[in-house]
Amino acid sequence: MNTSYQPLIGITPQYEIERERAWIRSSYTGAVIRAGGIPVILDQYEDKAVLEALLPRLDGILFTGGVDINPKLYGEEIDPKCGEIADARDDFEVRLMEVVEQYDIPVFGICRGIQSLNVLCGGSLHQHRDNHQGVRHDVEITEGTRLHAIIGKTKINANSYHHQCVKALAPGMTVTAYAPDGTVEAIERPGERFFVGVQWHPELLSANEEDHNALFLAFVEAAREYRKALS
Repeated sequence: MNTSYQPLIGITPQYEIERERAWIRSSYTGAVIRAGGIPVILDQYEDKAVLEALLPRLDGILFTGGVDINPKLYGEEIDPKCGEIADARDDFEVRLMEVVEQYDIPVFGICRGIQSLNVLCGGSLHQHRDNHQGVRHDVEITEGTRLHAIIGKTKINANSYHHQCVKALAPGMTVTAYAPDGTVEAIERPGERFFVGVQWHPELLSANEEDHNALFLAFVEAAREYRKALS
């Protein structure tokens, strides 16, 4: 297998229960395509057996942004400042993560995605933080991490569209980047497997900014290597 192989990247969608609609922003699919992957939008499969049949055919999973995670998943009551919740999506991502872990598939989480990775692996979230919506700020990256190896810098400028963020870090995870106010901006699970989450939205910047496109290039390459190892 060579670099011409286009890995299949499963992408978690938004889900509107009332309208029975799953959808995804084209910025996610576009970023995956530019990096050399083929996006596959994952519906909210209720049957875990369907996921177990589908996941071996995929080479990577992208957990995307969206509404808030139900705090019950990390043992807290809902704070009044917690936003919209979609239990159907939470339930789906719980089942998805179980199968992803089973097959050791490369994982990349963005915004809600980093929060999902942390919660589904045993961590918790701050249910509200001010001053992180619709702004840009610097991100300090820790040397010696996978994130640093991917981007090659200790500081980049990122966008911000969130009001929740990592609080208690999940066991086995490492914080790899912070905002100036101490907000966790990136986490990863050390090891050979690609398991990275970022709090900003690189898909919105990747078409024009190399630092952010590098994340998708690294993720898709990890997915390519995953399939090669299975061949």
